[in-house]
Amino acid sequence: MAEVVRVGLGERAYDIVIGSGVRERAERGELCAGTVDSWLIWNLTGGKVHVTDHSNASRTMLFNIHTLQWDEELCRALEIPLSLL
Repeated sequence: MAEVVRVGLGERAYDIVIGSGVRERAERGELCAGTVDSWLIWNLTGGKVHVTDHSNASRTMLFNIHTLQWDEELCRALEIPLSLL
């Protein structure tokens, strides 16, 4: 059964429809999500590297620009597995 997840806050929020088993795979570290630069680097390295630039990561509103880390508290509140990022 599909699951609908609201991502973002306020007017910038949108829904993502997640197929059955996707959340579990993300929590096990089997899936990745990122920005366009993540996708490019992933493809250019043959799937060996999953990274993003700080400036692009900060636009997701999940990245703490002061610590240069994904915001664990915010990801937990939005139920986004850190292993996905």
